[in-house]
Amino acid sequence: MSEPSANPSAAKRWYHFVEGNTPCKRALFDALGYQPHLGQAAFHDSSARFKVLIAGTRFGKSLAAAREALALSMRIGSRGWIVAPSYRLAEKEFRYILSDLDALDTPFEVRKLGGHSGPSILKTHWQSEVLTLSAQHPETLLGEEVDWMLLSEASQLEGDTFARYLRGRLTSRGGALIVPTTPAGFNWVHELYLRGADPAFPQWESWHFRTIDNPLIPADEVEEARLTMPAERFREQYLGAFTSEHGFFFGDACV
Repeated sequence: MSEPSANPSAAKRWYHFVEGNTPCKRALFDALGYQPHLGQAAFHDSSARFKVLIAGTRFGKSLAAAREALALSMRIGSRGWIVAPSYRLAEKEFRYILSDLDALDTPFEVRKLGGHSGPSILKTHWQSEVLTLSAQHPETLLGEEVDWMLLSEASQLEGDTFARYLRGRLTSRGGALIVPTTPAGFNWVHELYLRGADPAFPQWESWHFRTIDNPLIPADEVEEARLTMPAERFREQYLGAFTSEHGFFFGDACV
């Protein structure tokens, strides 16, 4: 992990990735050598405040979500949360952000709060913060206002946790919401997905992708999974379908 740098050029490098106080994602992604595939690019190119990315396993949703969050963290004094069902799961996107800051030779500090199994906090020299939180302890989700929030593996969270503890954290700063997840049954996340396709909610946008939509995934690997997995689990994990005992759902269509 990086410590604050004495190198003036490194300390100023983050300015290349903001215009005023607006993130410049193209410059940031170019500096990282990140070439998002078509599905990831559609997600990044959207100006929606609330983004719901439903995708099969290994699509690249966690990487895309982390880099979207990193861009938002380039704003001076921003505060972001990565919320997951457990601290361990929240670390995935957090580690992507740390790795990217290292690659950019950008100084930051990171430390654990409350011991090895507690939250992690990242602080940049331009006074932005990223904090990991666990929904296992919903009382810790109260009080703060944030500029962005990433719900890691949102389908494994309780819908009431979002409504009662999390949504209000975005209100005073007009914060952004990033929801990258593979479905886990037909639950509350499906409602968020439908909201992103409904013109009555213009601040929302949603996407649905399959595992095979990642061009790095071999087709024969997906076919092997189809042949050997229970059909409902394959549809959920590889097709990104919301499943129920009555069928499975792509968006709002039941098959």
